[in-house]
Amino acid sequence: MIVVLKSGTPADEITRISEGLKESWGVTVEKSVGAHKVILGMIGDTSTIDRMQIQEFSPWIEQVLRVEKPFKRVSREFRYGEASEVVVPLKGIQKGL
Repeated sequence: MIVVLKSGTPADEITRISEGLKESWGVTVEKSVGAHKVILGMIGDTSTIDRMQIQEFSPWIEQVLRVEKPFKRVSREFRYGEASEVVVPLKGIQKGL
């Protein structure tokens, strides 16, 4: 899930929201700071979390979005048709197992 915070959200409130999300729902929270907004990405199993519960967590939360597709960041759609640049080491792999 993605939590979009309102412009001007104080730093201590961002920390409070991040910690609260971790404690309440047992997820990892990644912060992304843009020019005008801060976005918190909730990483983990969010399938049973109600978006409205998160929305009501703080008045500084502007919007809560559910990520529609798993592994979105490595998809060709996200990368404008280009393949992911994942490097897989071949050393140690045995054939026929």
